[in-house]
Amino acid sequence: MLLLYCGMGTEPDTLRLLPPLFSAGKAVCLPRCLPGNQMEARLVQKDSQLVRHPYGMLEPGLDCPVIPAEQIDLALIPGLAFDRSGGRLGRGGGYYDRWLTGFSGITIALCRDGLLLDTIPRLPHDVGVKLVITETSLYGPSALEQGKSGA
Repeated sequence: MLLLYCGMGTEPDTLRLLPPLFSAGKAVCLPRCLPGNQMEARLVQKDSQLVRHPYGMLEPGLDCPVIPAEQIDLALIPGLAFDRSGGRLGRGGGYYDRWLTGFSGITIALCRDGLLLDTIPRLPHDVGVKLVITETSLYGPSALEQGKSGA
């Protein structure tokens, strides 16, 4: 099972991934923001109606079933910028940092080359991603261990 997000601003347009994933029979979740800067994953289908959150992003409606994080294998994580070790600059609400705490699946970020920084300062509660994919390279602890960074 996959968790995607609906890109906004300078983030990649991840909604374009939904039709091929549905065609391939993949189960896809999207995040829904909750009070208290919490987040949940909800299963979406190709006919699911997405609603606009006050922050501007699209999210699944209440009719989409909640999926526990432990049932998700891979999570595509948004960010304003990333660094080569998987550090992430979010939008400041901590929604993903809270949700990712204890998440054991694979975390991946799509990042434009121009938004890949040398380092992003991290606080103890910040949760990075395992792999950063840009137009030209793969980065992160996994890629570094295998000598693939900058490939």
